[in-house]
Amino acid sequence: MRCSGLTRTSRAGLGESTACEHEQIGQERSRSVRAHYLTTAFALIALIPALAHALVPEPPHLIRGAVTVNGEARAWGTVSLRLEGSGEPIATFVLGTLPGAANDYVLIVPMDALAPRAPGTARQGEAAQLYLDGVAAAAVTIGERGGTQTVDLALSAAHGIVLIRGPTGTPSSVPSGGAVYLDVEAADTVGGHTLSYSWSAACPGAEDGAFDNALSRAPVWSAPVAGSLPLNCTLTVTISDGEGLAIAPSVIVTVEPSVAPDPVAQFVATPETTLCGGQMAFDAAGSFHSNPERAIVLYEWDFDYGGVTFDVEATGVVTTHGYGTRGTAATVALRVSDDGSPARSAIATRTVYPGGENRAPTAVAGGPYAVSSGGTLALDGSGSSDPDAACGDALASWDWDLDADGVYDDATGPQPLLAWSAAEALLCGGLCVHGASYPIGLRVSDGRGAAAVAAGSVVVSLLIYADDFANGTAKGDPDWLVRSGAWTVLGASAAKKYYASDPLRGGLSVAKTTKLKALRTGMLETKVALTGSFASYANGALIFGYASNTRYRYVRLQLVQGVWKLVLGQVGTLGADRAGVKKTKPLAGLKLGRWYRIWVDVYETGRVSVYFNTRTGTPALTYPFKAAWAGKTGYQAGTARAYFDNFAAWDRGVLP
Repeated sequence: MRCSGLTRTSRAGLGESTACEHEQIGQERSRSVRAHYLTTAFALIALIPALAHALVPEPPHLIRGAVTVNGEARAWGTVSLRLEGSGEPIATFVLGTLPGAANDYVLIVPMDALAPRAPGTARQGEAAQLYLDGVAAAAVTIGERGGTQTVDLALSAAHGIVLIRGPTGTPSSVPSGGAVYLDVEAADTVGGHTLSYSWSAACPGAEDGAFDNALSRAPVWSAPVAGSLPLNCTLTVTISDGEGLAIAPSVIVTVEPSVAPDPVAQFVATPETTLCGGQMAFDAAGSFHSNPERAIVLYEWDFDYGGVTFDVEATGVVTTHGYGTRGTAATVALRVSDDGSPARSAIATRTVYPGGENRAPTAVAGGPYAVSSGGTLALDGSGSSDPDAACGDALASWDWDLDADGVYDDATGPQPLLAWSAAEALLCGGLCVHGASYPIGLRVSDGRGAAAVAAGSVVVSLLIYADDFANGTAKGDPDWLVRSGAWTVLGASAAKKYYASDPLRGGLSVAKTTKLKALRTGMLETKVALTGSFASYANGALIFGYASNTRYRYVRLQLVQGVWKLVLGQVGTLGADRAGVKKTKPLAGLKLGRWYRIWVDVYETGRVSVYFNTRTGTPALTYPFKAAWAGKTGYQAGTARAYFDNFAAWDRGVLP
């Protein structure tokens, strides 16, 4: 029967009348797989020398299909083909080895129609049987040479456990005390059950050895000592599915006899990893001799074994050793020797780690620190330390938390320096309070990853200078120094700014004889804060027309009978104005410790405008002072200068 140029197609469980139809379905489903194996088959044939006088083998026939057991795809096991009446397969295929179709098989059936017939070949029309793991799965009829059959194997299997591979032991013959690598693979025919494994050993007349994990599918078995005769040990694995089914296949491993055996050196180190400078204890009591006629009589130790020369540093079954401040791994070697003549010996080694047990460092945040407005915050974490420094560990990082968010990401290094702008922004978000203490933290980490934290604090000083000039004189006194944090005179043709180098006591001196450039017009500005310490004095007075300590003009904030007032006035007479001329403006809502700004605009006409807290709108005060002398205007005079008087200089962070 021919179907579209192919040999007859049959399927287990299906009638042959529908063979063509199923062949076409299978042909589409695995066209690429078939092409691959056809190509392989023909390539193999092409390799045979084409001798003119030789019999040319027939091209093979392909049988392929999918395998299902109990309705589920089967991707393990072996599919084989046997001719009727033959007990030996002429083609086999291991499931799971076909890429992309793990439950598909392809059998390459060797064909030969010539006489005498070659062994292990089939002829067209011969009856044959397909087997799955030795179980008859489907009957087939061999098709024509070079053709292809599709035969899907669909079996019903009883619930059971089937061995896929093993059990095996590698090597199958092992010396006394040697290691054997075991392996087994099984499957549940129904599926869905997890298999468990349990190994046991039986060595008649000797100990049974030991498994590293008897519940593993592939454990390692350590053989016992065989003595003078070999041992045939039976290693059995019980495989169960948890539902009552179990199988117990075995493998036999031969343990070779001990002929003049060497001693076996074994020891333990306690601990294998020590603190810096710690001691280790070494115990060789586990060493033994497999020859009952000999005994170990000498135990020698090399605590830094290089693999070539054995330097005896101690003897005895038990010993101790310390590596001092060494912080690198060391190889300890034990050499045992027996009482034979000549003596036989053995060496065992183990790696230990002196100083390798890491301890956390100690963080020291330093402080408490103090920083003033305009100053530099100098942090110092150099007092931090690592207890394992002597063994090669060291502090690797210093990370600071300055904004109390629990994240150490604001500064790095053992001694970072922060300018006032950065410190102010981190400590209080730009709104520091004078005298307040702000928490900080330091985290240090060592080279092995251990870390420690410590807390500290920074006290902020915003009142950088205060003075009430209780001697009753104005700033024109010969010994007076400008001590403010900063002061400025702005004019039409010049602008001069002075900043104190020491914010606590002021380092800038402006002697009385120092003249500012004469200004016909200009603007003076100051920032003042109301303080509880000096509330009864004028706060932040601005001297803008000084001629002498008895003749000057001023603007100041002053508490008068419980009311804050902005005062514009004159002491003595400058020009034609009467002495003591004064204008005031009550101010409501002022609070101690807050910043307020004052601007004084001076015009050539002599008019003075005072703005309070804002430069927009109508001036808070205005007054037309007369010229200082004939031909001059405004506050200008030969020795007139602008100074701060009776003030408290605060950091701008106090501003609301």
